[in-house]
Amino acid sequence: MHYKAIKVEITQPIPYTNQNFYEIVWAARLEVFRQALEGGAKTPFDIMACLVNLEQQFTFGVEKLPSPTGDGTLYLNGVVRLVPNPDSNQQSLSATSYSFNQILAVVVQHCDDGVKAIVELGAGYGRNLIELRHHLRRPDLALIGAEYTQSGRDAMEFFNASFPDLSPIQTAFTDHHLASFPFVPGRDKVLVFSCHSLEQVEKLPLDFFVNLAASAEDITGVHIEPFGFQAVPRSAWNRSHYDHNAFIRSKNYNLNMWACLEHAVREQAITITGVALNVSFAQPENPSSVIVWKKCTA
Repeated sequence: MHYKAIKVEITQPIPYTNQNFYEIVWAARLEVFRQALEGGAKTPFDIMACLVNLEQQFTFGVEKLPSPTGDGTLYLNGVVRLVPNPDSNQQSLSATSYSFNQILAVVVQHCDDGVKAIVELGAGYGRNLIELRHHLRRPDLALIGAEYTQSGRDAMEFFNASFPDLSPIQTAFTDHHLASFPFVPGRDKVLVFSCHSLEQVEKLPLDFFVNLAASAEDITGVHIEPFGFQAVPRSAWNRSHYDHNAFIRSKNYNLNMWACLEHAVREQAITITGVALNVSFAQPENPSSVIVWKKCTA
């Protein structure tokens, strides 16, 4: 596959937001997936390997336009340019084989035999759920990909349609701003997780985790998110905390996830059973932390 740019069909330019950015880039990746399937890919991992190899060579950069009114707002026109990655050594690229993403091990750890459904909040094109399906090998397990973008949901449905012999991923719309979870199967034992998805919303509703805990009778949450600096009193911050805070603010990423978790604890909606700060530095400027909680029972 040879690309210089991918044009995503949109009816008119849309404002640049974190959510709209992903609306465009998931659509661009879906085009890569379609080309990979037409080129002979045999499994979901073959398709995702084509994307991985492309992303080793290029960065997906959205084209931004100034507002016609001059108000300073930037707009997206649907053009995604593939910018060569200066660190890429094309001579060393080879077909990528399947390798389980170890950051998901904490999700697997909490998926006991009683869990009937796994829900991902902000599932993107479904990569994490595809990996979990392959790793867990439990056809009885409902997999639900809750995603804000239509293009992300379309990509999950593309995988469902392309590989009908595999357990399908159920797709649902979610907007973290709403803190509403009608897609969670309330009477089942549910494991819900997120991975660098809640980060996209600068201010979550205060009742986000209260409402999430109330969505099922038996629910455990696992969140792999960059909230580490939030969990440390500012008086105890070191340079890395200040740097992380500055990066988060520069991206308009989340600033109140920890406060929402503390609120849910005070409301006796959840019990926090595990916290590990800054456990992954896959993005050195935006390290992942992990929190695990369970719904409080009377």
